[in-house]
Amino acid sequence: MIRGRVERNSGGGLEPWLIIPVEDANGELHHIDVIVDTAFTGCLTLPEAVISRLGLVRQGVQQATVASGEVEGFDYYAARMLWHGQLRRVEVFESID
Repeated sequence: MIRGRVERNSGGGLEPWLIIPVEDANGELHHIDVIVDTAFTGCLTLPEAVISRLGLVRQGVQQATVASGEVEGFDYYAARMLWHGQLRRVEVFESID
């Protein structure tokens, strides 16, 4: 079972949160707080500061459609996260803050 929490955001809406273990470049797991974006499908999105702290290696640029409907290029990285007891490869997009 995956556990999480729901928090009120600054606009008064509700956001679902999870804590996920993500592996750094040295194989150590770090527990990262993430918001579940129910309108986005595809990959994990993290801020540059977290990507840097994990030592993830940039793989390239990938196009994705953002909430406004525009297509933008995002730097993406390869990582592994612990999901249902197994390490799984996941693409990580660098978020735009």
